[in-house]
Amino acid sequence: MIGAQGPSAREFLLSHHIPARYDRTLSLCIGTRRLHLCARCSGQLLGGLAFVVLFFTIPEFRTQMFTPPYQLLIGIGPLGATVDWLTQSVGQRKSRNPVRVLTGALLGFTFVDALSLILTERWLDVIAAGIIFFAYALAIVAVLVRSNAIEAVVAEHFPR
Repeated sequence: MIGAQGPSAREFLLSHHIPARYDRTLSLCIGTRRLHLCARCSGQLLGGLAFVVLFFTIPEFRTQMFTPPYQLLIGIGPLGATVDWLTQSVGQRKSRNPVRVLTGALLGFTFVDALSLILTERWLDVIAAGIIFFAYALAIVAVLVRSNAIEAVVAEHFPR
């Protein structure tokens, strides 16, 4: 599945990593093939599924999910993934897959929460979530620029 230049388009879609970074993926054997899944994205799927399960099985969750304390708590969900990814990207530490899966789960929970805000037309909450998203994005760019890591990160995540 890996071509001479790197992973196939299908493989890259599932893993987002070049073969040298497959340590950041979960490796599954399907028959005679090995499939690499991005560890953080796998966690996001689990977190999103957890949100859906909670929504449909726990009535208290449905009634409390749109309250400001809940939304504020959910707003800090991406912090773990942000810190984990940034500290690894600027070379301060090496992350591990269990951390990637856990922080991805919090991120996925937050993504599905944001989707639920859109689907229920809670536009003020959507705007607040958007502001939080842009604060994360600005913080990420600021850290990458300040640490002189932005070019390396862009090259790693968008190989030519």
